[in-house]
Amino acid sequence: MNIKKEIVKESPEFVRDTFNQALINRDNSGLREYKLAKKIRLDQKNQIVQCQDDINTLKKDIKEIKDMFSQILNKL
Repeated sequence: MNIKKEIVKESPEFVRDTFNQALINRDNSGLREYKLAKKIRLDQKNQIVQCQDDINTLKKDIKEIKDMFSQILNKL
């Protein structure tokens, strides 16, 4: 089956599939930019989550140290 496509006059980056009238974006550079931006956002989100986990671990460690100091001081 050979699909016929027509360039959309108002927006040449789009073509229309004449069989089902679907509008298809041919802007590959825009797609690459979108995917790169999405990957950067995901990486930043993962970095934030990792920083939050690290902070929570540090908070727990500090609490444990405080509790140990408290126990030591109570024994004195």
